[in-house]
Amino acid sequence: MTTEKELIKATKFKTKSTDRQQTLLELATAVQDLSDDQWEELSEPARQWANNAADAIDAGTDVADFGPQEEPKPKAKPLKKKTTKAAAARVADDDDDLPKLGSMVEALSLIVRNNPKLSKKEMVEQLRKAGYDPTEYSVGAYSHHFKVMMKTLQKCGDLKRDMI
Repeated sequence: MTTEKELIKATKFKTKSTDRQQTLLELATAVQDLSDDQWEELSEPARQWANNAADAIDAGTDVADFGPQEEPKPKAKPLKKKTTKAAAARVADDDDDLPKLGSMVEALSLIVRNNPKLSKKEMVEQLRKAGYDPTEYSVGAYSHHFKVMMKTLQKCGDLKRDMI
C-alpha cells in the first residue's frame, strides 16, 4: 500500500477538490485529527509525510506531493522565532524549578508535561496567551511526540509520576 493510500484509509478521507494542492492540504488536516492510537499505527513514511506537511503549512508553503518513490520530501524552511524568552517565561511562571524557555516547542513541552490531557485547541490557547502564534497542525504533531516520549519513559520506569 502506498503512503497516500495508507493515509486516506486511516483518515477515511474523501475530497471533492480537483486541485491537487488543496487535496494534499485537506489530507494533511485529516491526519492531524487522528487519535494518538491511530497515529501510532501509521507507517514511518506516513508519519514523516504528515509531519513535513504540517511544517509546510506552518511555513506557508505548498504541501509536498508523495512523488513516484514515496519518499518524504525535505522539511519546509524553518520559520523565524516570533516570540521572546519573556513570552515563554509566562508559561513557566508556576514552576520556579523550570528553566526559562525561548521557543514555542519548549513552551509546548512544558504545557504537555503539566497537563497531557489538554486538547489541541486548549494547548493553542495557552500558547497564544503566552505570546506565541502556533497552528493546530504544529501543536498536534509536537504534542503527540511529547506524549509518546512520556509513555515510553513511563514504560521504562524513567518517569517518576504517572502523567499520561
